[in-house]
Amino acid sequence: MTVQFGGKTKEAKLKDLYDDIATNEKEWLTFLDHPINIEFVFECLAVCHEYAIIQHDTYKDRDACLKALDIEKKLLDILQKQSAHFDEHQKGAFGNVEYKYDDFVFRNGLVVTIDGKSEVLRKIQLLKKLVRFEKKNNAPPGYGLHGYWKELREEMKERGMEIPHNIDEVDDKVIAEHMKVQRMKGTKRDDSKLSKDLIDFFEMDGTIVSHQKKKKIKDFVKGLTEEQAINMGNAFGNDMGGLSIKQKMEIRKEVGDDIDGYLRALGQMP
Repeated sequence: MTVQFGGKTKEAKLKDLYDDIATNEKEWLTFLDHPINIEFVFECLAVCHEYAIIQHDTYKDRDACLKALDIEKKLLDILQKQSAHFDEHQKGAFGNVEYKYDDFVFRNGLVVTIDGKSEVLRKIQLLKKLVRFEKKNNAPPGYGLHGYWKELREEMKERGMEIPHNIDEVDDKVIAEHMKVQRMKGTKRDDSKLSKDLIDFFEMDGTIVSHQKKKKIKDFVKGLTEEQAINMGNAFGNDMGGLSIKQKMEIRKEVGDDIDGYLRALGQMP
């Protein structure tokens, strides 16, 4: 049974609240950026976070999810700015909502897009932050990302690497390199999918890819190294993974009709 709130479903009511924040973002952020309005910031955060989850899990709408997360990050920045005025309850609440945001972004592969950086190292830094929070708050052994770090550490030890227990003592590049090896082992290359993704990419702006160009695309994909193929697969991803439509369009404009130019663009992708 669908719950009704004043003639509207809970989801519709949530959408109304979120739409108002998103449509009048500048006014809302100005209003909320004052110590007296701290509790309102927490409430708006909850609205944006729940809306982002619905867009991600229910509608598979990556761009709508990212927009909600973008506003949520701005609200977190306001709380960070106002943290000097927190009471004990608000300090704990802020830590929890920031953790929920970071955890959602990390687990759903949204790190690169949200932060506007292509470096895998940013993901490692976020992993460290999450593990640090869980450890500080006495999370049970194997819990959350702390458990994930334990698995990563065991895998690196099996590769003959000496890795400290404390993740903060491990160089970011060492973890990033292992995760890259992990990805290459667990990824089955599918050139037909990569070719289709690349054809779709070149048709984003309404361009019709000719049979001759399709053959050139297939030859291009066939000639990719394993690492390049993985990077391309990560960029296109699935319905919710990879780059956003906006990012793909930006790269599409940069590449033009030059397939070889796309190879250069691969280096800028996550």
